[in-house]
Amino acid sequence: MAVTRNPEPIAAPWPLLDRSGALAEALQAIRGAIGGVVWYGEPGGGRTRLAREALAQAGAAGRDTAWVAGCRTVAAVPYGALSVLFAARGAAGPQEFVRHVAAGRQAPLVLVVDDAHLLDQESAALVYQLTVRTLVTPLVTMPSGATACDAVTALWKDGLALRSTLPPLSDEAVEALIGHALGEVDGVTRARIHRLVRGNPQALRELISSAVQEGSLAHREGVWTWVHGRRLGQGLRELVGTRLGRISPAIRRVLEVVACGEPLPVAQLGRLVQAGWLDQAALDLVEGSDLLTFEWRGALRTVRFALPLYAEVIRGELTTFRARELARWLEGTAAGLPDVDGAELLLRATWQVDAQIDMNAPLLLAGAEEAVARAETALAERLLRAALECGADVPARRLLARLLSAQGRHAEAMALLAPGPRRSPGEVAVAVETAEILCWDLGERSRAKALLAETAAAGGPEAARAGVAQARMLLYDGRCTEALDVMRGVQRCAAAPEGAASIAVYADVLAGRPCSALAVYESGGSMLRRPSVRRDPGAGLPDPIDAVRCLALLVSGQIPAARQLADEGYASAVCRGHPAAAAAWSRLRGTIALLQGRLADSDAWLREALATDPGADRPRTHDAVLAALATVAALRGDAAEAAARLARVRRRQGGAGRVFEPWIELSRAWVSYAHDAPGRAVGHARRAAQLARVGGQFAVEAVAWYDVARLGAAATAQPPLRALADRLEGALFPVLADAAEALAAESGARLDAASERFGDLGLPLHAAEAALAAQRAHHSAGRRAGAIAARERAMAFAAHCDPARTPLLCDAAAEDGLTEREREIARLAAAGLPSKAIAGRLTLSVRTVDNHLNRVYAKLGISSRTQLGRLFGISTA
Repeated sequence: MAVTRNPEPIAAPWPLLDRSGALAEALQAIRGAIGGVVWYGEPGGGRTRLAREALAQAGAAGRDTAWVAGCRTVAAVPYGALSVLFAARGAAGPQEFVRHVAAGRQAPLVLVVDDAHLLDQESAALVYQLTVRTLVTPLVTMPSGATACDAVTALWKDGLALRSTLPPLSDEAVEALIGHALGEVDGVTRARIHRLVRGNPQALRELISSAVQEGSLAHREGVWTWVHGRRLGQGLRELVGTRLGRISPAIRRVLEVVACGEPLPVAQLGRLVQAGWLDQAALDLVEGSDLLTFEWRGALRTVRFALPLYAEVIRGELTTFRARELARWLEGTAAGLPDVDGAELLLRATWQVDAQIDMNAPLLLAGAEEAVARAETALAERLLRAALECGADVPARRLLARLLSAQGRHAEAMALLAPGPRRSPGEVAVAVETAEILCWDLGERSRAKALLAETAAAGGPEAARAGVAQARMLLYDGRCTEALDVMRGVQRCAAAPEGAASIAVYADVLAGRPCSALAVYESGGSMLRRPSVRRDPGAGLPDPIDAVRCLALLVSGQIPAARQLADEGYASAVCRGHPAAAAAWSRLRGTIALLQGRLADSDAWLREALATDPGADRPRTHDAVLAALATVAALRGDAAEAAARLARVRRRQGGAGRVFEPWIELSRAWVSYAHDAPGRAVGHARRAAQLARVGGQFAVEAVAWYDVARLGAAATAQPPLRALADRLEGALFPVLADAAEALAAESGARLDAASERFGDLGLPLHAAEAALAAQRAHHSAGRRAGAIAARERAMAFAAHCDPARTPLLCDAAAEDGLTEREREIARLAAAGLPSKAIAGRLTLSVRTVDNHLNRVYAKLGISSRTQLGRLFGISTA
């Protein structure tokens, strides 16, 4: 994984977003349509930033402006807030200041009063009198819930100013500010930031700055991602401390309880009061403030912090002793509450471990699974060790061993899985987990195979579990046919063990039987959604059955449906806060985008998958993602970046992850083409097809043979591709075979048909390539009308994907009668160079360049550099 030094977030000023309505109110006041504005908003809600922007606009309009701010330290001093303003205007006191303001003024002074609730009585009264006499236009800010003196509230009560409440920033505005400060951020991290700040701009700014400085945000693969286990910085603690002010110990206890239990059932707060741990009067005071918010979760009324960031800071400041005491309170009053979801289940498990009383092994184990899904590995380890202490045994041993091995702590993991008699179902599961670690983490495949063979030979109803592990190893060893043979035996068992359906579906997909795979999904999907089997450690897919269903849809030719499922899966993983699941769906989204020619999207999703996947990469998924990223760079014409990405693919000995070798070989093909080595590119693509065939990955073989055709050897690719299409399932493979035959025959009509069928499947890049090949064929046959129609179709398809550099796209202009000089100038113009730059590079006059371009446009039937860029597969962005 490429980890870069954390760049600093963008410095001030941040853009003022989502405040157009409030600014319009200020402009109304400045123009005299209303007397003034009193803005209320939550602390950190951007009141001061808004006032500064309004004052700047007033100054730009030629108005005289001034700024004063309330302050606790001078609130007891008469005219303390305005004394600085008096001095700045050369006035010895309030009366002289009023005369100065009134003398010869064309328009009222635009006066910002920030934090008006902290004004002393005399300053507030003077502002009120100046407003009544229309000598000033007040723009006043106050925090929501604050109490100000009568002179300030009279501004809006007497109709002298508009009272306006600033709402939190919208999700869109927060998203824009996150992008402004950081650039690319992974989905789970974005959701976490949204949840913590809830539209509060100051909290957002402090959170980002603090998280970067403290290392809670890490920059990987050009993507910012949250690192669990880090504490929030001093800036945030000061922000929260300022907001809470000096609170009594009783109120502090209430806030600590809510922070450690949110979303906390209101009924549980009542129990805490009855037990004498919380004070009812303090609870009433907190409930009446704007610190907490109440909401319904089904039939359960709960309470949480209005700004969850406060809870994070309060929890971070707790001592170990205090955290244990609060956990005991919460655990002791939680009995009989309604069923909880994953997040609350994790909370309950954490209380039990912190309290160290009445620990329940199933609850701890379920909480640990949720912690693993959320990439909170330290917490997961604590819960699992506690579960072992109270009798969880085999399930806890397996999950803890997996967790330790993923962190490189292999010796500890193997010690947990020390060989036993393996007479019980649990010991079979331990043996399987031992074999998984031997194979995927330690590379000892022979020992793993021997252990699984011994376990399977022992027979019994649980022996099928060993069969699933054997099939998984064979599958990721690149031996799809053998894996399917093993799975047929497993599927004859009365009860399918964990992971069976996902392995069977994946193997069928790779073998070119996506329709059969979807049928297996329909029969086994509901069983695989049991919480205890929702993660597949071998495949690295936290939602294996849905993920392989997405692959089945993709291979069957249902590309839009696959894309929709991947988008929905990603959104669900982000909502649940599960980084591993989000990374898995990011890989799928990137793969689909690459196939469709959406290269920018593919690049972003694949880099996010690399940056955020916290797993051990057992089956070399990282290598496959890096190879796909190399292909993206090659198709974008960036040969250097493509080679750099491909060089990062690890060359391991042994078979773990060999299932991805055909894809990696295909990446080498496109990287070779980007380096202007078409012969070597075709060779790599042929080798990819051969590797896939040896492993029984016939779907991958078909894709590889079509890439052979795309790279310029259609005559070679057509026979094996037709043979595959005749026996593989789904709508995709016949289209690939027909397109390869049309390319080999240079048949314009058949290429037209292939282009349309690619478009119907949702593959605009392939459709554009086929259409441009059709254009070339029509042109060679003298069918100019057919050539023009094919070119227009190609440009329509190209509009749905990013500019790409492939042989079929880049060779299109060569068949339209362009001379070598015209083609050279056309390529430079397509790359965005102006005529003067082209003239300088080629030692020609600008007029000569323009004349050549006009002839190019006439021959190609186009009228702009943008259209030229699409024809040549070059982006001018």
